[in-house]
Amino acid sequence: MEQLSTSHMELTVFQNWCNRFRKLFYQLIAITALLHVFPFVCMLHAQQLFVAPRITIYPTNKVTDYAVVMKPLVIANNSRRLFALRKFTIVDKRFYLAVDIETLRTEIVPFNSTFENNKEYTNTIMPAEKHVSPYFAALEFCNRPPYRLHNHGIRGFSKNCKGAVLTMDLCPSPYLLDRSPFHFVSSIFPKKEYPIPIAIAVSGKWLANHLDDIHWLISLQKNKIFDITWINHSFTHPREYRENPKILSKGFLLTKGIDVEAEINKTEIAMIEAGITPSVFVRFPGLVADEKIIKKVCELGLIPIGSNAWLAKGEKVRNGSIILIHANGREKKGVQILHTVLSKKKQLISQGKWSLFDIHDCILKEFSQ
Repeated sequence: MEQLSTSHMELTVFQNWCNRFRKLFYQLIAITALLHVFPFVCMLHAQQLFVAPRITIYPTNKVTDYAVVMKPLVIANNSRRLFALRKFTIVDKRFYLAVDIETLRTEIVPFNSTFENNKEYTNTIMPAEKHVSPYFAALEFCNRPPYRLHNHGIRGFSKNCKGAVLTMDLCPSPYLLDRSPFHFVSSIFPKKEYPIPIAIAVSGKWLANHLDDIHWLISLQKNKIFDITWINHSFTHPREYRENPKILSKGFLLTKGIDVEAEINKTEIAMIEAGITPSVFVRFPGLVADEKIIKKVCELGLIPIGSNAWLAKGEKVRNGSIILIHANGREKKGVQILHTVLSKKKQLISQGKWSLFDIHDCILKEFSQ
């Protein structure tokens, strides 16, 4: 009996040691897993440093009665010179999409705070007195021959500018937004430069399929990390359908059956419903448009923006360049080149000798009299 009791005690001790060993083993597994996961969690946290609380995409802000206006506006007790481009309704309230013709900046103006000038301009020829404003001067510049089939419009600025304008295109894509250029640009510029001016050319189809990414971009703007100018990049962004890439007379907006005005208006509506304000700028898909399309977008009050530094195509960044990359996940090459270019300019940037410029300000300098 005594021998049995001793054996039982030995068994109990053994089981206790086994349990302790098992717990220790599980703890070691947990610590090992944590050590492997911790850097990844830190990386994710770093990537989300400037993500604001989730922003609602205004699902009730359904835009109706959207129409082209092209009329001067007068706001009571306000001397600013506004020009209405569109009018629309949201939940029985009427608004204008208007541009300040002295600054080229757009805003959404409640209908009840304005009254329209009796004149309405529905063609591409504006009254001569309007040409004294930077907005109409730039519009007139873009609406005159020669009409370039490729890269028409404003392609760059004075080489005296110690910096460049950064534009990112968001053509339709199944991939998520490439956030790396936003992280890198915000890290390389000192915080005293915030908000950093950039321009995003967004297509309507991309916007409709990337609401989480739009939330994120809006949060960057609201947190004053970036000052984003939203460029119209058409709604469907028709692809190129041509056997020889050198033949530009087919494809993109030149594709048969494309309604250019509908492409522009539908994208503006999508922007407004998403809570962002369309600018007076348009970028043609593929930078391709003929005379008819150019005249139509100018008639709609939009200024075509081209590029002289499409990085993925080997074009170099110089002072005054309009840089073009794609942040839609389809063009890693351009993003990598931007990283290299800005890395080389890091010292100049830190010394305040090279900057990214706001496209509005650059146009004002070019077209102010």
